[in-house]
Amino acid sequence: MGKGGKKDRKKSNNTESQKRELLYKDESQEYAIVNKLFGDSRCECQIQGTDEIVRGDIRGRLKNRVFIYPGDLVLVSRRDFGSEPVVDIIHKYFPNEFQKLITLGEITRIRDDETDMNDSGFSFEGL
Repeated sequence: MGKGGKKDRKKSNNTESQKRELLYKDESQEYAIVNKLFGDSRCECQIQGTDEIVRGDIRGRLKNRVFIYPGDLVLVSRRDFGSEPVVDIIHKYFPNEFQKLITLGEITRIRDDETDMNDSGFSFEGL
C-alpha cells in the first residue's frame, strides 16, 4: 500500500525545488526584462544592454504553463520578418537563475528599476 494522503501529493508537485539546466543565449537570442503585459500573450520587453523596447509574444509552449510578470527575466528570439521589431519569448528564468546569470557575467547591465518587482509604473502624485 502507498503512503497516500494530501501532503504527499502536494510535495511532489513543487517545481521551485527542482533543478533545471540553465539556458544561455545563442547568436540569434537575447536576454530581456518584461516591462508591461498587454494581454493576449503579448508584452513589452526591454532588451538587456540596450534601451531598445520591443513587443514580445509569448510562445505557445509557455502559454498557460509559465506565468510571466513585469520584472521577469526572459530569453527572447528576434523575428527576421515584419516591419516592426517583434520578439518571441522562449524561456523564463526563475529568480535564482537570474542571480546565477549575474554572477557568471552573462547579464552586463542591470538598473535598479528593472529588477524592482513592486513597481507597477503608476503614479499617485497630485490626487
